[in-house]
Amino acid sequence: MLGSWPRVLAISLALVLMAVAAEAATILGPFGGSWDGTESVQTGRILRDGIPSDGTGSKGFPGQFNTSAQLYEVFSFFNNGPEGVVTIDVTVSSVDTHFTAWLGGTYSPIFINNAPNYLGDVGSSVSQPFSILVPANALFLVVASTNSGAASAIGDTFSFTVTGDSVETAAAAVPEPATVLLLGAGLGAIVLRRRFTRRA
Repeated sequence: MLGSWPRVLAISLALVLMAVAAEAATILGPFGGSWDGTESVQTGRILRDGIPSDGTGSKGFPGQFNTSAQLYEVFSFFNNGPEGVVTIDVTVSSVDTHFTAWLGGTYSPIFINNAPNYLGDVGSSVSQPFSILVPANALFLVVASTNSGAASAIGDTFSFTVTGDSVETAAAAVPEPATVLLLGAGLGAIVLRRRFTRRA
């Protein structure tokens, strides 16, 4: 049978392992909305090539399709861990909405200026997932945009979830993972146990 010290240490390690397992399946969302014409406007949009990004980083920037005015909305996230694959699962009510993902914390209303930060896109304006490869400890953006200008998209709805090992909304990003807190609690329990043992 385990003595008091090994037992406390075993419990602490079990707590840490449970925290690590919980972090491996982070799902954020759903996020989304509907187009009402009050959103920001960008010049141009991405070329839809029908190929969803698969998380390998092998799909290059498809190019810009035109220079007409398109509505867009930006959602900010943070990869609070090592480089990893993040999946964006998209639901759209019509083909007038498209999703892209970009590295960094800023997005230009002149669409082509964003090209160097391209991470991936959904390929077609349909309800389906796409995956991106996000660097360690990096901000990234998921952008919903219209394809045919404001008028035809008004009233259309869109939503998405974000899944990854260490993803957070940018506002919730913290430098210390939950595992560190649990490890600290476990070590604190060991110290307290030792003090009570000495008094007895």
